[in-house]
Amino acid sequence: MIALQVKRQGLAASRGTDCLMGELLDDQSMIIDTDQGLTIVLGCAHAGLVNILTHVAEHLPDRPIHTVVGGTHLGFAEKQQFDATMEALDRFAIKRLGAGHCTGLANAARLFNHLGDKYFFSAVGTRIGCGIQK
Repeated sequence: MIALQVKRQGLAASRGTDCLMGELLDDQSMIIDTDQGLTIVLGCAHAGLVNILTHVAEHLPDRPIHTVVGGTHLGFAEKQQFDATMEALDRFAIKRLGAGHCTGLANAARLFNHLGDKYFFSAVGTRIGCGIQK
């Protein structure tokens, strides 16, 4: 099991008239290596879901990402960001996505429409099987 923080890429915040790149490391994810592939447990994905998946794939290139579960922070996503995230989920061939609290109801429905039975809503108390830990 590995805990990680991901540097934010392409996320900006404004302060007055200044635009600052988001450098605050305020969220963590956890990776569990199983016989089915990697399970990524998200906090709230403040660094961006695509950034997290890319970071994991770059550091563990020989291991497929099987399951992603937790907050996706997509409840605040504009259409362009949401569509890019869907493309990334397809590109990484995610087998299961359990989206939680900060996904938002509308985007949770869009995830379900896009992913079908690969999607499940993950709330407090949700139990998932993720294979046998290596």
